[in-house]
Amino acid sequence: MKALSVTRPWPALLLELGKDVENRTWPTRHRGPLWIHAARSWDRHAIGWAEQRGLIPAGVVSPDPAEHPTGVVGVVDLDAVVRDHPSPWATPDQWHWHLTNPRTLATAVPCRGRLGLWTVPGDIADRVNAIRLVPPAQPGRTA
Repeated sequence: MKALSVTRPWPALLLELGKDVENRTWPTRHRGPLWIHAARSWDRHAIGWAEQRGLIPAGVVSPDPAEHPTGVVGVVDLDAVVRDHPSPWATPDQWHWHLTNPRTLATAVPCRGRLGLWTVPGDIADRVNAIRLVPPAQPGRTA
């Protein structure tokens, strides 16, 4: 199955807090399930950006990178890739990957990420597929 590496803490917003668009400079023809891989890198501006725009409540996401696992952390469905998605998460002049049906892995599966879309190696895929998926308590809302 295909995977996308995403800088932390964005995976938490995708899987748990209603972020329904992933902004990319490039499109893809892939549609369907897409594993979300939480990269080791950290975007120190992400939480403040989302809070200032009212996309997440203040204080809901921990600013401590140690509290955000790395590796394969969940799966979403990639439904469309467009330039003009109406989501408040969509950034101008980017490709908007519309994501639905987020499910978080009960336990993250460590593995190295890659640039672009990549195929999860067989041994990692077996481990990922053996772990229970947990949907958000209320899609688009905090728990």
